[in-house]
Amino acid sequence: MKPMVVKFRKYFACARLGYVNRRIFLSEWLENILYIPFRYGLLLIIWSAIFKSLGTNVIGGMTRQQLIMYYFMFTVIGSFSSYYRTVSNVLCKDILQGNLNRFLCRPIKYLSYLFFFGAGYNLYPCILGTVILLAVEIFMMREFYILSFFLRILVVLIGVFITFLLHVLIGMIAFWTETIYSFKDLVLHVGSFFSGTLLPLSMFPGIMNRFSLYMPFRYMTYEPIIAFIQSPSCSEIGMILGNQMICTGIMLVLVWFVWKKGITKYEALGG
Repeated sequence: MKPMVVKFRKYFACARLGYVNRRIFLSEWLENILYIPFRYGLLLIIWSAIFKSLGTNVIGGMTRQQLIMYYFMFTVIGSFSSYYRTVSNVLCKDILQGNLNRFLCRPIKYLSYLFFFGAGYNLYPCILGTVILLAVEIFMMREFYILSFFLRILVVLIGVFITFLLHVLIGMIAFWTETIYSFKDLVLHVGSFFSGTLLPLSMFPGIMNRFSLYMPFRYMTYEPIIAFIQSPSCSEIGMILGNQMICTGIMLVLVWFVWKKGITKYEALGG
């Protein structure tokens, strides 16, 4: 029992370190929040014009209200993983500059450190995001069920973890190359397409929509958003969770395998 307590304290300290770092840059985060009304005011104008020109109330299975809510939710849910989207850069830098030494020689796992540090760093956005998601649940005028809301939040959190794993995999390319940025840009451009960043996946042709089912990007943000704006039943949310768990399991195996292979290539030369 004592080793578990020591381990918990160790990673709690990592999370606390991330929380303290976030407080230093809190003003920058607040500035980003103030920018939101301008961005979504513009989206409202654009999509209102599109709906009016097409003479329809539904596009891609979504009403105008749902589409605006979709893009708004993209920002809210994206804030849960703001730090984890930078993990690939942090990992690449630590590999190339030899900073992994301080972790390999201490009783702390580097990837666990990154995860818990990020959890602390994202604490403010997660608290605010959860409040906003609760408000969305009420705004959409659904009957509120604690179990349903908990399952939706779980979908969001697993999506955040998938985001972390994806960026870890990208960052570990630095074990074999001197830069990861061209490959990272390629992955993120493909990801922006298949995660629904540009347009909801329901607007894509059927074959592309089905293809996205076999990629991790869909489960990072699109499915969590759909879980909130389209009122799926608990069984449907369970199916989303099942797909996410399969994706998470595959990516965990990939992370473990690539780390085991990559660490044998790691070199840290003294000055």
